[in-house]
Amino acid sequence: MTLIPYPQGLGYGRVTGTLVDGLQDGTDSDKAPDLDGAAGLTVVFRPTAPVIRFKGEPPLTVLPRTVKVKVGADGVLRSEDGAPGVVLLATDGPLIDPSEWVWEVEITGRRDLDIAPFYMALPKDTTVDLSPAARPGLRRPAIDAGCRGWLPAWGPWRAPRSSWD
Repeated sequence: MTLIPYPQGLGYGRVTGTLVDGLQDGTDSDKAPDLDGAAGLTVVFRPTAPVIRFKGEPPLTVLPRTVKVKVGADGVLRSEDGAPGVVLLATDGPLIDPSEWVWEVEITGRRDLDIAPFYMALPKDTTVDLSPAARPGLRRPAIDAGCRGWLPAWGPWRAPRSSWD
């Protein structure tokens, strides 16, 4: 892989997050429920823009790719180098077309998870935490035999996709 210099104006941001399992109170000294890092989970970021035109210098056609990030033993979302958070393409900016798009976020890795994917913007030069972006209480829709394996779109930004993707 040959990396090219990242052009000024394309923009990027950082996504952080801590995911924990809420457990019953254990043998520790307090009487509060225990929290344990949700190790082993994967947070998947899918771009809703299949192509981004960068109108700066040099002009580029950016093909954003799906990014998968592991959750560490402490529950912290960590990049490949182990640093907290992950740096992704920004979803806004005057030099990109489309000028506003979003990331679809899905949390996977355990059979008992039933969390619906959600969408988040990542403005240029910002850090966004997953907690406020996640939509609490939403579960995946039930799929019946008449659905033929398709899930409804979870926002106006993406056409329906197969549940087998």
